[in-house]
Amino acid sequence: MKLLNITPPRFLGLLCLLATQDFPVFVWRQEHKGVELPKAILSSFGGTNVERAESAEWVLEGGLDFYVGHAPGREELHLRRTPQYQAWFNEWFATRDPALNVREPCLTDPATRAKLFAQLELSLQARGGNHGTGISLGDEVSLTPWGDPLDVCNSKTCEAQWLIWCERNGIENRRSPTTDQVRLELTDDNFESLGNWLARRRFHQDVVLELLEELATRAREQAPGVRVGLLGIGGQTAFGGVAIGRALQFLDFVEPYPVDATRELTSSTLNADQQSFATLFLNDEESGSVAGAALRAWEHQLRGGDGLILWSDKLLAANPAYANRLARVVESIRRVRRLAPELVSPGWGTPWRAAIVHSPDSIANSWLHDALLDGPTWPNRLAGYQRNHGTRERTLTAWLRLLEDAGSLPGVLPVDELKQLSVTRFPLLIFSHVGVLDDGHIEHLKGYLHAGGRIFVEGSFGRFDSAGNPRETSLREELAEFYGERVIEAPSELMTYAERRLNPTDARALLDRKLVAGRFSRVMREPRIRIIGGDLPWLTEFRVLENGTGWLYMALPNATTPEERAGVRDLEVELELPEESQVEWLHPQTASGLSVTLPAGEALVFRLLER
Repeated sequence: MKLLNITPPRFLGLLCLLATQDFPVFVWRQEHKGVELPKAILSSFGGTNVERAESAEWVLEGGLDFYVGHAPGREELHLRRTPQYQAWFNEWFATRDPALNVREPCLTDPATRAKLFAQLELSLQARGGNHGTGISLGDEVSLTPWGDPLDVCNSKTCEAQWLIWCERNGIENRRSPTTDQVRLELTDDNFESLGNWLARRRFHQDVVLELLEELATRAREQAPGVRVGLLGIGGQTAFGGVAIGRALQFLDFVEPYPVDATRELTSSTLNADQQSFATLFLNDEESGSVAGAALRAWEHQLRGGDGLILWSDKLLAANPAYANRLARVVESIRRVRRLAPELVSPGWGTPWRAAIVHSPDSIANSWLHDALLDGPTWPNRLAGYQRNHGTRERTLTAWLRLLEDAGSLPGVLPVDELKQLSVTRFPLLIFSHVGVLDDGHIEHLKGYLHAGGRIFVEGSFGRFDSAGNPRETSLREELAEFYGERVIEAPSELMTYAERRLNPTDARALLDRKLVAGRFSRVMREPRIRIIGGDLPWLTEFRVLENGTGWLYMALPNATTPEERAGVRDLEVELELPEESQVEWLHPQTASGLSVTLPAGEALVFRLLER
């Protein structure tokens, strides 16, 4: 795509439309920071990053696309574990001195904010006001480094903002207990401070979100029509990260990481004018293999994604096999999107049948209860460790794999949206360690069950409200008494599922045994199709064609780890279709009939038509 060197906003809408249709791919400049990328690296992909106020002349002269990275600057929004930070952490860890609990730089400090606003203005004014596809406010933005557990920030400005926040949210007790205090109280079943600890988590998330929204607002005021995004979103933790569902209220494009249920929450929340990107790390450690990287590119399209960011120029140059394979994959994805407009329409990636309920308070509460056994070493329960070992996180991963393997990509429903929930859209909800529910949530849930909805319940369920008050009775038993078989306990095999994985038929059967009131396949309303071939279950997605004469179908082996992706190979695949149907192949290009040789790392894409 040729990027016109004309100041927005007159041509910005056209530019973004073209980028969406072309499935834009940006090569991240790791080794060539501040200098021109070799044309050989860019020729097959068409885009790169330009940082802050950096010139883009060479990009424009080459007819390439770009986005502006870290437009407000980086260090203020993305803390790193520098030697200075580690020295601070070691002192705080040893002393637990509350006076040390100050984020440097503090996000409510006027000086910090002024620096961010000034750099943003410089970034917007650079390049004659040309912002390419758009500007990114940053990547891996968080109150704490990577969302790790730290009791920050207790600066003077944060404490002043905390009092204002409490008044605005009707919180009379404005005490701010430390995690050490709350953890010790909970070991004695004392819940007095839990509500304020949860409120403090909400306050700090609001600080981050309100600052990002202010940056987005200023960007649009200074450069009308500019698209604003956020990259490297790892999801919300008890202490940091970004609540992506809320951030999408003021962003135009995002890049969620495939951790927790961040990308599922993203795809469940995006509207027709927003874009979702995925980063591919071009090495065996992250992608598993060359074919594994190709598989992840196709997976992003299957999940309704809009483009890729390739990490990085250095790895592309060092791994030409990755570069050559991804160039072919990107060309194939763009070709398929041109052949199947359904893939770029708002209808692709939205009408899920099962949804996992997302509750930030419950994420924090679950982390806290896992940390009870840690003693004073709880700050070492880092976000990465929690993702792999946390009670809620392991259960969530099992649910994601089980639903995917059964043939239904799960959506994610923010808990506050229970009030507007449609049984038609989500006939099945998953409550996985949703330990915090307010009375309003429960009333809306009862209305959903009364309308015929079904819920799976696993782990802590409505044990507390958001003020930290424990519920005296079992919510699960109370709902089951009134709604019977619509309140379902999770399969006993769930916690071991992610390790053993079942074929689609057996995965559905596992759910069927619990769904007494209706078969899983019937609830999901899926086309009657079976894919035979390979050792892994199939990741599938489909949509009814606009004319109602069939479905558009995508499928690929559901390799979810680098180890599984390393074993991806060529497959002999056979389709079993209803007798009244026929297949129209879009990919692979050589496919015909019902028996197909699927090259390693490629996807099946076809229309299933009624005769």
